[in-house]
Amino acid sequence: MKTHPNARKTHCKRGHPYSEENTYVTLVGRRQCKACRAFLAALPKPEKLQRRIDRARAKAEAKKAANMTREERDRAFRQTLLARANAKAITAVAEAKRLAESLVPVRLCKRGHPLDPTHRGCKECSKRFLRSVRKFTSKNLGTKRPTP
Repeated sequence: MKTHPNARKTHCKRGHPYSEENTYVTLVGRRQCKACRAFLAALPKPEKLQRRIDRARAKAEAKKAANMTREERDRAFRQTLLARANAKAITAVAEAKRLAESLVPVRLCKRGHPLDPTHRGCKECSKRFLRSVRKFTSKNLGTKRPTP
């Protein structure tokens, strides 16, 4: 009777030995490295999911590449290199824009107050202007200004 090929393995795929204290046997009878299990359990959930997705994608690409001719493989490789370069360029442009936005100088009004970018004016100066307008109109109308 033949043994399973995995039964002959003495180390896990990350190089840890399958020793008595480092091996966990699942309910199905498979061996798992405790060090690797602890490492994967410590990873945040999105990273685990991303690793699984990457592994499945790599497996699908390998299967697809096995059926390709050399020219098709070279074309696919060039496309992936181009896609990676485009992604890097896009992130570089986004980073440059973010940096440029953070370096925008603060504009000041003639009295030295920072200008409000949403209202296109200085809040302090507009308050002064409104106070002076109220005084001027109350003097012209002959009405008394209410005291605060």
